[in-house]
Amino acid sequence: MAIGDLGRGQPDREMVRHAVIECLAARHPAALTVPGILRRVRVELDFSLDEREVDGALALLFDKGLVTFETDHLGGSKYWRATAEGVLYVERGQVPSRPQHRVD
Repeated sequence: MAIGDLGRGQPDREMVRHAVIECLAARHPAALTVPGILRRVRVELDFSLDEREVDGALALLFDKGLVTFETDHLGGSKYWRATAEGVLYVERGQVPSRPQHRVD
């Protein structure tokens, strides 16, 4: 099992990614820590998630160039923010405005 996977299916992982990029794009240029992102995206999703799942979503979004981070020089915490490409990705409607809830 990959980091951030926790056995979720593809639709759930996609919903987490959508919620994370929308959270960061809406607050651009502000940067948030993983716990800050987690608090905000939990209200968007109809299932519980934890920091590992947000980390997994951020890793993929980082690899795609949609998010970046800065490290706090006094403590080492990562502060994540959407890149210009990530903001445009959301603004152009390439992700849903709100993640669709699961249909089981």
